[in-house]
Amino acid sequence: MTTGLRFSLLGPVRAWHDGAEIPLGSPQQRSTLSVLLLHAGGTVPAGQFASALWDGAPPRGARGTVRTYIHRLRRALEPQGAHIESGTHGYALMVEPTAIDAHRFRHLVGSARTAHGAGDHRGTARLSRQALDLWRGEPLREIHGEAAERERVGLRQTRTSALDLYGSAALTLGRDDEVIQLMSVAVVEDPLHERFHELLMLALYRAGRQAEAISAYGRVRTVLRHELGVDPAASLTTLYERILRGDPALGPRHGDGDHALAGAPPGADSGTGGAAGGEPVPPRPCGPAQLPLPAPLFIGRGPDLAAALRDIGRGTRVIVVSGMAGVGKTEFATLLAHRLRREHPDGQLYLNLHGFDADRPMMPTAHAVDRLIEALDVPRQRIPRDAEARTAFLRRQLAGRRLLLFLDNARDAAHVLPLIPESAPGPLVLVTSRSPLAGLITARGARVSELRPFARQEALELMRGKLGPERMRGQERAAQDIVDCCGGLPLALAVVCAKAIANPSFSLAAIAGELRDARARISFLTGQDSSPGVRSVLSSSYRALSRAAAGLFRLLPLHPGRSATAPFIADLLAQPLGRVQELLDELTAMRLLEERSPGQYGWHDLVRAYAVEVLAETTTPEERDAGLRRVLSHYLHTAHEAARILSRHHDMPPIRPLGRCSLSTYAEARSWFETEHGAILHLIDTAYRAGHDRTVWQLAWMVRHYLDVNGHWDELRATSTLALRAAGREGSRLGMAMGHRGLSRAEYNAGQWGEAERHLHRALELIEGRAIGWSPPTPTGSWPGCTRRPACTRRCWPRRVPP
Repeated sequence: MTTGLRFSLLGPVRAWHDGAEIPLGSPQQRSTLSVLLLHAGGTVPAGQFASALWDGAPPRGARGTVRTYIHRLRRALEPQGAHIESGTHGYALMVEPTAIDAHRFRHLVGSARTAHGAGDHRGTARLSRQALDLWRGEPLREIHGEAAERERVGLRQTRTSALDLYGSAALTLGRDDEVIQLMSVAVVEDPLHERFHELLMLALYRAGRQAEAISAYGRVRTVLRHELGVDPAASLTTLYERILRGDPALGPRHGDGDHALAGAPPGADSGTGGAAGGEPVPPRPCGPAQLPLPAPLFIGRGPDLAAALRDIGRGTRVIVVSGMAGVGKTEFATLLAHRLRREHPDGQLYLNLHGFDADRPMMPTAHAVDRLIEALDVPRQRIPRDAEARTAFLRRQLAGRRLLLFLDNARDAAHVLPLIPESAPGPLVLVTSRSPLAGLITARGARVSELRPFARQEALELMRGKLGPERMRGQERAAQDIVDCCGGLPLALAVVCAKAIANPSFSLAAIAGELRDARARISFLTGQDSSPGVRSVLSSSYRALSRAAAGLFRLLPLHPGRSATAPFIADLLAQPLGRVQELLDELTAMRLLEERSPGQYGWHDLVRAYAVEVLAETTTPEERDAGLRRVLSHYLHTAHEAARILSRHHDMPPIRPLGRCSLSTYAEARSWFETEHGAILHLIDTAYRAGHDRTVWQLAWMVRHYLDVNGHWDELRATSTLALRAAGREGSRLGMAMGHRGLSRAEYNAGQWGEAERHLHRALELIEGRAIGWSPPTPTGSWPGCTRRPACTRRCWPRRVPP
């Protein structure tokens, strides 16, 4: 063990022996030492060094490099009495925790909390001040990576607690000037932390500086409105109003008793509980603090955060954070919870319900009840044995408390409804789920914060934050392609960035090239080690579906576009529209589909890519072909309706009607073609490759008029060429004639009049079985030659033609 050694993590990583600084070498070597110091006396696995030194993406030979750093640290520290032990499981630095400033810092703040809970204001002030005096700036300075950033976040939060503890105690003890000095700096460093502003305002008022206290409120209100679009918390506004009217109960009351807002939780009004008459309020309770750490890097979501805070400010007690898998619900809710932590001093409870985990079963509600009761530290003899009675007991324990309850990853409303008290006042409840949990809206007045994938600029900002500006420089176009291939989904972008960091020789252009292959995209976006990837989170949603909804989901890739109508999906399943609507509602609740407009359903590109995998793995070729036939039938009959409405020529091939007419007006028919013509072109190609020849030339003819009138002549040429080939393969004279006539129109509009005449001449030969002479076409004719031979188009399409 050690004597005379001191180590610092609160600032740059440094070491001293008897007042003389010990040289520690390179930043990587200092980072190695920081890992050992954070686990002083405990064994650190070798893999943990790789995670810290190379941010989870170690190069080849990483273990050898770690051994080199350990060897150099031994040479520097062991002559001073610090021994590094090595074993089969890793390395351990044998030093007293008290030799490390970060350990002393945390111990002092914990002792200050205990003193505060006991009402010992002098002890609270002394211990928290000693902790604050250890702070030397940004912890672990010059140490990079997510592991170091997580430690920094935790240490910053501990310092925030120390500042709060000292400010509250020092105000009670009459040290107004010290609080003013300390909080004036704190509100600059953390302008969104309202408790610091509250302490500063109260200290200014007690020091006789009422105008400055009022001005301080104006500054924090401006900051909150500008940054978050919200007003200050009720506690801060109440204090401001009391300062405005010169409330004498806020005046100096020095000594060992607590007073007014000095030791009360944020939001407590000293006009309650006897404080208005000058009696001290109880010290702030020390409840459970279970919130997960916020993400080191959080991008965007400002409007969503502001909207949630506005709803809470208006009295909403249940917020549901919803969205598709991988959109960042837990990170958002964690940030929101930390933003509200100070306003819920009775504690913050967190529970992962595993509603959609790929590798863990869902936590039963009864188990969740037991976990929450345990977190509330209720004496065992008071807990009922009956499960239903325990649920009611939990709700009674939660009711009336200023708690924050964070229920993460809920399956549905029934999963969490028994955990939430029915009556106000009660805890603020944050729930994350892929489902919007409509049952909570009805039963508990919940508001839903719906998160969507990032827009391009937000997604690029996320990549820049993870990869650094150097890695992005000169590769902006490739980065945009990556964002587009990932559809802005935060999880997918995080997986890409992790692979880019793990493979520094990979250019972003190469990664974008991998992602452009839609068939391999989901495999590329698989998480490393145990981290979730896109496939795992989408598969957990798929497995939660009913059998019928799962059957619909795996057939959706047969549709070639990014959205489909409910009537199409009914035809795809060959089911009544009412039954299909129930399945669509289930897929929408799981966020595998979204209803973009009434009756129009769309899906994220990565959801479609995953569905393609499921289709290939879970269906036979015969099942896929049967599904494709139903898709083609729907489009053929709908296109027939639309073309019949749009075209003035009565030249539609005979089609047996389905019995359901979805289009009736010119505007509806044109709008349908505008929306679906890309899908029709894709289906013509798919049908040709699948050998559905009659459908190819029929569908090509249905879309011909729309393509012609709207100037899509290259597409008209391509579809007519496929129609001609398919009809030839089938041996259909009518189909070949239609193919030639489509080509004649495409060539005519391209100015290739000779080719246009040849194709139309061949169409007439196929129909009439004889050659007809043609005059050179003129631009005014609707079809080549029709000005000289007005009956030619009528003769070209008799009512009945042998196939």
